Amino acid sequence: MAGSLQVKDFVDPETGEIQRFLIAELETNRDFVRIHRAFIEAMLRDLDYLNGAIKLLIWFINKALGCRMFNKPAEIFVFVEEVMRELRVKRRTVHRYLKLLKEKGYIIQLKKNRPVYMLNPEYIWLGTAKSYAEYIRNRRQILLSSQK
Repeated sequence: MAGSLQVKDFVDPETGEIQRFLIAELETNRDFVRIHRAFIEAMLRDLDYLNGAIKLLIWFINKALGCRMFNKPAEIFVFVEEVMRELRVKRRTVHRYLKLLKEKGYIIQLKKNRPVYMLNPEYIWLGTAKSYAEYIRNRRQILLSSQK
């Protein structure tokens, strides 16, 4: 699947701030993975701190891509046993990784005490540029509802 890699700027409608994104566009259906520069910078900064939790973050991204969760925040139900098996780690380690990723803002737990998480769309977006711009307009409502 051939594609292109480019940088695009988006204007935050609330603040007027320009945000730059690295976008990988696929030729066949024009879906793309948008990875915010801040995500790359934060991940590199946090690499030592997060250590193995990066494996879980990549697991989240692969799960979202595999389920074709495009044009909306990627919500993922986490079966601890599945993660344990796929990453070859213990239950305690999965919970520690989840805690680290939540603390650093890479993932958002949608409801307390429920294993449903969302990739932080401020860092990672799977979909079109148009859908991301629409998300930016509505993000306050989404984040407020995730804190309930």
